[in-house]
Amino acid sequence: MVNIIFFLVAFCAKEVSINKDFVAPIRTREFNINVGFNAPFFSQYINNAEYKKRYKMQLDSLKAGGIKWIRPNSAFNWDNINPQEGVFDTRVMDSIVKWTGERGLHIIPFIMYTPEWAVDTVYNFLDAKQKGEYFRRLLPAKMEYWRDFWQFVVERYDGDGYKDFCELKIPIKHYEVWNEPRAKKYFLGSFEDYCNLYIEAQKGALRADTECIVIGPVIEGGNRSTGWAFYKSNKRKIRYSFKKPFINIHRTANWIDYIFYFLSYVKEKTGKYPPIISAHLYYADETNNPFGRMDTLLFSHIDSLFYYFEQNDIDETDVWITEIGRKIVEPEGEEEKRLEFTEYIISELQDSPYSDRIKMFFFAGFTKTYSYLKKKNFSPTPAFKYIREKITSE
Repeated sequence: MVNIIFFLVAFCAKEVSINKDFVAPIRTREFNINVGFNAPFFSQYINNAEYKKRYKMQLDSLKAGGIKWIRPNSAFNWDNINPQEGVFDTRVMDSIVKWTGERGLHIIPFIMYTPEWAVDTVYNFLDAKQKGEYFRRLLPAKMEYWRDFWQFVVERYDGDGYKDFCELKIPIKHYEVWNEPRAKKYFLGSFEDYCNLYIEAQKGALRADTECIVIGPVIEGGNRSTGWAFYKSNKRKIRYSFKKPFINIHRTANWIDYIFYFLSYVKEKTGKYPPIISAHLYYADETNNPFGRMDTLLFSHIDSLFYYFEQNDIDETDVWITEIGRKIVEPEGEEEKRLEFTEYIISELQDSPYSDRIKMFFFAGFTKTYSYLKKKNFSPTPAFKYIREKITSE
């Protein structure tokens, strides 16, 4: 299937109708219960009419539930949108922006994955299979490529009337940089490399829109860490090493240590702390006890973050948990267990003295293990109904 390629000159560059209710805040505070949902759209299905129909059904169910924020996941991947230098295929991004805008939904996309043309030629020794496996996870050869792409995307959806997507209804003011950069399946670089990617992405975004908020470090919870990618010449394969740590206890450092590092690094390099930081936290154990690990991995660490904020006079940084979920390891009673988990999370969020600075994103209906909407027709589960009731009661 031949992709339809849109060149840079093919922008819908005209004045557009912007939702008059939209205000571009420094920090968004619609509800005391700040909840959004991940609603992944996979680009390979852009020509699949049934998939698109079902995706819109999912969005309709989220809208009906009072949800205002969507994280569309991989729809904004750099390698898919910019497959050749100077060439852009915006169909997936435009579709998501159109469908969500029509329903009054704000989105927070993340941008990741380097296209092959932008990777350093030093890696050209790799065969086609290895390139397909590794290139997208490598740093770009020149940061100007990365900055230019951010400027392109932000300009297209910032709602200022200049080079805007012609069917834009709600401007995009928030973006995340990459996804879970400690995980080698997503990123092959050091965490310092990631911090620099964040800063360069911010530069590109602010060229287009000074109100754009760039979010990082999108760290996953737990003790996982990335490997440092290098080429093993005698094996002709990429290998991973843990001998180049950025934190002394790199292999076991907790996610919160990386967040502290990220905050201090960004402050040192830019003079400002980021307005929003993000992380991912999941819960699962064999006992299905909702008061087990989550109590230590989530709210106690969030409290630690805000204590750190207070100690360092960081009063303008919010915390968005842009993925949160509970894997139900025993299928029997899944709905009741997810409801129990959700009641726990929401109650802790309500009780937190920092609740107005926290936003959490659950999963909608296309995921296998964390869905809050039923996959057949995207009707609400008991856990989704609970969230809806809490939102509408505020």
